[in-house]
Amino acid sequence: SFILNYWTALLAMGISILILIISILLSSLIKHIKFLSVICQKIQGLIQWNLLLMIICSNIDGVGVYSSLELRNTHFNSPLAVVGTLACLSMNILIVFLLIKIPYIISILQRSRYKVFPLKTATTIHESLPGTRYQNCSVLFSPFQNTSFFKQSGMFFILFRIYLFNIIIGYLFEYPLIQTFLITFLSVVMLLYLSIRKPFRSKLELLKMITYEGILLIINAAILILALLDHHNIEAQSFRIRLGDIVIITNMVFSFVAIGFMVFEAAIKVIQGFKAHKKTEAKGIKYWLNILKSILQPEEM
Repeated sequence: SFILNYWTALLAMGISILILIISILLSSLIKHIKFLSVICQKIQGLIQWNLLLMIICSNIDGVGVYSSLELRNTHFNSPLAVVGTLACLSMNILIVFLLIKIPYIISILQRSRYKVFPLKTATTIHESLPGTRYQNCSVLFSPFQNTSFFKQSGMFFILFRIYLFNIIIGYLFEYPLIQTFLITFLSVVMLLYLSIRKPFRSKLELLKMITYEGILLIINAAILILALLDHHNIEAQSFRIRLGDIVIITNMVFSFVAIGFMVFEAAIKVIQGFKAHKKTEAKGIKYWLNILKSILQPEEM
């Protein structure tokens, strides 16, 4: 069942939506208490888009495979099977909608960069910018450079690649040559996109993604060669063994590189936190109260 395979993501989304509903109800009940009302509004702004989008984006990788299993094996002989199929279809529709929506949002953000506004107050200009209404879903574009449409659309290309990869795995398992060719082609396209467009703001994140894609391309190319040998009934046993060794060793290298990047990023976070602590420790509690006040301050203020 799709629900059993995808239950962690569905549970996380369900909890987020439940918290969102509670915060909306509380906001209407305590609107006369400004401080608590502002907190509820901030919770709504956080959960309504960014948190839900983060959950969807981080769990998109299994949808294609689980959908294939669900649609091929469901017989609608129980309520759970019906609910599972409906959840499967709903999740796929949601992801397709998200993949369509991201380029639309990026196009609006790009157009807003080149609009010329009359001289007004900063508040009026901020409210008149058409891209500001999408700031609550900044997780879709904030890690990427905004100098061009293709650079700022980095999340679209990443999510589309992951979703399409899982669809290829889930639906083309009976056609290994086509499957491996398409997967290798996706790796090549993604590696070219990252190398040429350089979409990430962070150079470290860009280096990490290019490294991962390069390693994956080696693995996918080796598997494609094995699929070609099978398709043409070529034995070449020693050559197959070497290709298998390449796949195994490269997988191990991928794991060690991923751990290395994690350790390096954690070290950077620790150093940055230590430096920030040294800069702010002399400022006392008033500094942190001002930060809290700026976070909870109503926008009209």
